[in-house]
Amino acid sequence: MLGPFIAAQGGSWQGEEGEMTFASAEGIAAVQYLADLAADHLAPSGDETVGDPGLCRNLFLQGKLGLLQTGTYDLHTLAEEIGEDFEWGIHPVVAGPEGTHPLVHGIAAVGVEPRDDDRAAAVAELLRWLGDADGQRSLAENRLGIPAHRELHETWVDSWSEAGVDVSAIGVPEAAARPETGDRSAIATATAVQVIAGIFRGDATAEEALPEAQQEARAAMG
Repeated sequence: MLGPFIAAQGGSWQGEEGEMTFASAEGIAAVQYLADLAADHLAPSGDETVGDPGLCRNLFLQGKLGLLQTGTYDLHTLAEEIGEDFEWGIHPVVAGPEGTHPLVHGIAAVGVEPRDDDRAAAVAELLRWLGDADGQRSLAENRLGIPAHRELHETWVDSWSEAGVDVSAIGVPEAAARPETGDRSAIATATAVQVIAGIFRGDATAEEALPEAQQEARAAMG
């Protein structure tokens, strides 16, 4: 969740070569801004959200939180859980000094090459079908995530429109925050987050904790 805010400030979570780079001046400013929102009671307590990662989502579902940062992967479930409890809509990504930089993950299917040629052909055909419009059509029609196939974008939008939700605020970004990449990047991020949590608890400032978090993250990547 921090990546888009850091990118909107002009920084990056991870550099082009794969190294963690979030402890830049831009990263420190972005993370401190978010921590200050919690400290000033404009967002849920950092101590509570660190202890309960699902707190913000639960507060939103209860109608007690005005804005929830999430992704298209969660909209279907959110809509089902909200039902007719209250009116809600989609807000454009919050902009920073460098504009909006939503986090974009690649949509992919990975097949393990089998040992016999017959299965290899079947796996290849399955992956081809999943990447085709026919393989993704039912996902788009049922509003499950956002389809990777361009031909189905309108189908996805129309399906949400029929459900009473305008998703026009979700467009193709001019610039996106890169997700973590690399074999051990997820481990590095998890290591960093443990240190960064202290900022939101009020144990340290971003200027103090982010360099430490970045150092430990880089060490975790090996």
